[in-house]
Amino acid sequence: MVSLILTTKRCSECREEKSLEEFHKWTRARDGHRAQCKTCRKIDRRKKFQPLLRSKEEYLHLHTLESCEDPGTKVCVVCKTMKSLEKFSPNSGYRKGVFSRCKACERVRGVERYSPDARRKRALAQYGLDEDLYSGLLETQGGKCAICGSLEGRSGLDLFVDHDHDTGAIRGLLCGNCNTGIGMLGDDPDRLETATAYLRKHKGET
Repeated sequence: MVSLILTTKRCSECREEKSLEEFHKWTRARDGHRAQCKTCRKIDRRKKFQPLLRSKEEYLHLHTLESCEDPGTKVCVVCKTMKSLEKFSPNSGYRKGVFSRCKACERVRGVERYSPDARRKRALAQYGLDEDLYSGLLETQGGKCAICGSLEGRSGLDLFVDHDHDTGAIRGLLCGNCNTGIGMLGDDPDRLETATAYLRKHKGET
């Protein structure tokens, strides 16, 4: 089994190995930290929200369009086109009860966000890995599950990344069945041995 103690992490953006202190904490991530370092995240967020910082002319243009709306229309914040409310997905948290982006712009965003490459990148980022580290782990296991030797996974990865839930240390790569199996038994070696003895007993083995 491969065991890595995560005191450092490679940023998914700049690819530099940095101390965990250089990453914002995030409870949803497997290692408890963001995939991007603080510096790259700051730059990324600036790029992301820059288009929203409209110039005075753009703001006045959009405000003019919105002022011309009737109760059954709305201006999409992405394509800046006035459309009927049927062209927007329902959402009670937004003005007029529909999303601020029209369905067409949402579809484009969805294709970009959920493409195979994007899904794979997000799956790796959960564990603080990149393609090189993942490929290295996979190679040390001969491209197979560390327990049963099969090759099967999901979320854009060939195999699941197995980690210690207490320390965050990466132990190896497992197929879906093995990863789920040891997880359901609480990652407890004693319970696994008891389960093995139970199965052998009922198969007539001693």
